Amino acid sequence: MAFRKIAAEEQIFEDIRNKHGKVYNNFLKFAEGLSLKKGAAKKKSGKASSYARYLVRLVILYEETFNKEIMDLDTYLALHQLEELGDLPEFKKYNQDERRFPMATLSCYKSYIVAKHMAQEERTDTELNYSLNNSDAIKNEDAIIKNDNDLVKGPRKRAQLILSKNGMSYPRNIAESIEAKKRSAYKCEIDSSHETFINSKDNNPYIEAHHLIPMAAQGYFENTIDFADNIVTLCPNCHRKIHYALPHEREKMLEVLYIKREKLYSKYGIRVDKQMLMEFYGITKT
Repeated sequence: MAFRKIAAEEQIFEDIRNKHGKVYNNFLKFAEGLSLKKGAAKKKSGKASSYARYLVRLVILYEETFNKEIMDLDTYLALHQLEELGDLPEFKKYNQDERRFPMATLSCYKSYIVAKHMAQEERTDTELNYSLNNSDAIKNEDAIIKNDNDLVKGPRKRAQLILSKNGMSYPRNIAESIEAKKRSAYKCEIDSSHETFINSKDNNPYIEAHHLIPMAAQGYFENTIDFADNIVTLCPNCHRKIHYALPHEREKMLEVLYIKREKLYSKYGIRVDKQMLMEFYGITKT
């Protein structure tokens, strides 16, 4: 079954856009922001508007194809539903006929969903690193790991969201971050020559933990991503850089770190390729 063309003038297009109006507008602003960050435009891009319209079309095609309704377009569930559409054989031709806008829209939409959770998760990560580097508990790291012998060694279902002062968030196991630091010998994984200082709490070089697949993307995966092999250690400058630098700089860092871990994720039942990882950080081919 070929996917039909859907004109913006159709009543169903207007109905779906109105139903998801808030998400439509937020996604449009997000797509415009990505274009500006990439330096692709100095003002609002028509491409972002096209992505917003194609998101509406994808919702319509999903609901017509699967006879299911997408209730909330701001969720990981909706993302998985639209990805089901992208997995169908006829989607490839549809994507080609529509000048690859449908696939580019899915990529941008994935980045949008993760970005919604990123700010909250960054605050939680900041608290984690504060605990890792300031708590008296780290004076006896071996005891922490020995007492918590539940380190993730294979596929494990993700934990439930918990309420913290930052809102709803996925819990982190401090032992996993400590294990990651020990494995890296307390060195920056971007460049081991990056020197910091000796942490007075444990007499090791100061280093920060960062989930390579960000915890903001945990809702995308059924299995946990809070395991030592997904946690990289970075000097403070590189840690800020991977969050806030220009896209091309962050992309280079992510490539270096992904290559080191590319073959490890399958052990934990996690499927992620380089393009998907980039999308989690808002770096798309759009």
